[in-house]
Amino acid sequence: MRRPAWLAVIAGVLLLAGLVALKMAMNTDDEPPPPSPAPRASAPAAPPPVAAASQPPASPAAPVAPAAPPQAPVAAAPNAPELPAIVNAIVPTEKHPPIANKALLREQVAAVQPELVECAKQASFTGSGSAVLTYLVAPDKQKQDVSIETTGVEYDGTTIDNQPLLDCLKDTAKDMKFKFVPDTDGVFAFRRVTFEGGKLVENKFVNFHYVR
Repeated sequence: MRRPAWLAVIAGVLLLAGLVALKMAMNTDDEPPPPSPAPRASAPAAPPPVAAASQPPASPAAPVAPAAPPQAPVAAAPNAPELPAIVNAIVPTEKHPPIANKALLREQVAAVQPELVECAKQASFTGSGSAVLTYLVAPDKQKQDVSIETTGVEYDGTTIDNQPLLDCLKDTAKDMKFKFVPDTDGVFAFRRVTFEGGKLVENKFVNFHYVR
């Protein structure tokens, strides 16, 4: 029995469509998908532009002024006092005679000699040596009197090492008597006392200096 021709045509069309569908399915499963492009690294954001108004406009260079010529030293004012005048105004130049001259000082050194002998007895001193003693004769204008101050020992010229004896010897100057005389300056005096074997052999005025 022979089939109609149109059935053969339909069968051929169906067969062709099946082959095409099969090929497309095979291509989809076997071929790898196309590679996706790699992501681009994002560039760091650029800082915002600084406004032109925030920057001061560049000023033109200022011209350099020429150096001033050296000036001559200014002369002192004619009425300005000189240094000696200033010093004289601070330190008075007026001088007065001493409250006691050498003759009066020798007299009072001799007046206290018995006290020196008594000092050696009290200290039981039997040795030998010398002591240079100092004292200040100071007039007091307010009290109208004269006082003996700053009695001491000049150790550079002293060979006696008995300190109780030295203390007694220097304080004998406090018993010296001087008469007050106005408009006089004080004196700082020196005397020397010498012992030999415990006996006083010298009681001498040495010198004095003015105290103004």
